[in-house]
Amino acid sequence: MFLRDDPDVDLHIHSKYSDGTLSPREIAAWAKGNGLSMFSVTDHDGVGGLAEAAQAAEEFGLEFVTGIEMSTEHGFSFGGSGSKMVEMHILGYGIDPENVEILRVCDIMRRSRLERNEKLLAAIAEEGYDITAEDIPAANAGYISKPQIARAMIAKGYVKTIPEAFEKVFDTPRFEAIKKEKTDAFEAIRIITGAGGTAVLAHPMRIKHIGKRGSEEMYTNLEQIVTELASHGMGGLECCYASHTEEEKRCTRAIAERHGLISTRGSDFHGPGVTAD
Repeated sequence: MFLRDDPDVDLHIHSKYSDGTLSPREIAAWAKGNGLSMFSVTDHDGVGGLAEAAQAAEEFGLEFVTGIEMSTEHGFSFGGSGSKMVEMHILGYGIDPENVEILRVCDIMRRSRLERNEKLLAAIAEEGYDITAEDIPAANAGYISKPQIARAMIAKGYVKTIPEAFEKVFDTPRFEAIKKEKTDAFEAIRIITGAGGTAVLAHPMRIKHIGKRGSEEMYTNLEQIVTELASHGMGGLECCYASHTEEEKRCTRAIAERHGLISTRGSDFHGPGVTAD
């Protein structure tokens, strides 16, 4: 497996098996039509679409890398302060989708997400928003994410954008307290590498609560996070991400190089006209 961040590569795509709108085969067709030579389907905490994606990639003459995006967290002590829990997404590339540990974690996360969503929708109703699971057409096999709920809120005229939905609802204390279970980041790396894969920290500039984006504090804390994750076997950093500026790409590539990590590229594509958040 040869991971890279070349322009004809997209290693961060979501299918209808999580919060995307396209089937894995439709993604392969999209990749071919957009001049890609390599792609990966990295659904949230699930591997259900990988077999279809691999078959479609072969049909379209594309290189395919199995993938997953795991929801994780870990406590870090920055600048000698007390431990702060940081939420991160870790991508796993080249994994065996039939690995027992991968499937076990996916099942735990599926059940946890369902429980979280019941609480979320109940709280949303109590806040006066008439949103139910039936209003979320992108929900696949019970998969519902906050951006999908936000899209339903847009359709009903409660908000105009996904960021507005997060500002008004999901980022408020009441809703931040409604959480799904997350895998410890070190454990996620162990599981990914144990399944034959390479662990990569996703969209590092979007990690919350480690400092203002682009600030010296954020880069210092990000370097510490990367140092610790790399010491536990992480192999890469998603430096070329859709919303990263050229300066952010340069800085994250420098971090990756200092730690001997692979630099990867991903768009976080969820379907035509669909934003990731």
